[in-house]
Amino acid sequence: MRHDLRSLVSSSEPLAQVGALPAAAVEKKSYTTWKREFVDWVTRTQSLTIWRSPSLDVVSRSDEDERAFRIRLQQQARERRDTERGKLEEKYGARAARIEERIRRAEQTVAREQEQARHAKLQTAVSIGATVLGSLLGRRGLGRATTAARGVGRSLDQAGDVGRAEENVAKLREELAALDAELRAEIEDLGDRIDPVTETLETIAVRPEKDDVSPRLVALGWLPWWVGPGGTRAARADLD
Repeated sequence: MRHDLRSLVSSSEPLAQVGALPAAAVEKKSYTTWKREFVDWVTRTQSLTIWRSPSLDVVSRSDEDERAFRIRLQQQARERRDTERGKLEEKYGARAARIEERIRRAEQTVAREQEQARHAKLQTAVSIGATVLGSLLGRRGLGRATTAARGVGRSLDQAGDVGRAEENVAKLREELAALDAELRAEIEDLGDRIDPVTETLETIAVRPEKDDVSPRLVALGWLPWWVGPGGTRAARADLD
């Protein structure tokens, strides 16, 4: 039975009869002993059960039931997910920026190789045209044919360079897409790892230490009883 110390009174009801005290109740040292025994009883038999969230490493308050604790965890989980998502986006953003810079440079290489390939084709076409014309006119046809053949070779080499440059751009774009997919997977994993609604909470029994138990009052008191009709004794509330 728990009583508020403020509800206690220092005097009895008028015409009240006080019962006889046990012998131990009149001994001052008994109260010291009872206080010590009470502290021993509390530390041996009493405990407070609290909950712990493994994913967030947060414990419930002493006055918080499981439902209230899970509601509080949901808010903390959202904040934790937002924080960790921000860190992930920052980390992956830096990696993505490096790949995008490589793509930019690779695209510049593609444009340069394409321009060089067009120039080589033009030179080859001019050389071949001059060779054909020279052959028809009979002037230095063999030398120009050799030059035209070399031009065709250079043109083919330039076309190969363009193809390799475009292939490099495609690989870098695939690498960027894979990085984006990896980021999305890690963000989704955050929701699986931090879900206070469904996770199994740990129960922790907290037992008090003797230094934590401080009885506010160990004193002699009388519990009032009222005598009803027929001499029945009962608390006042039971007589109403």
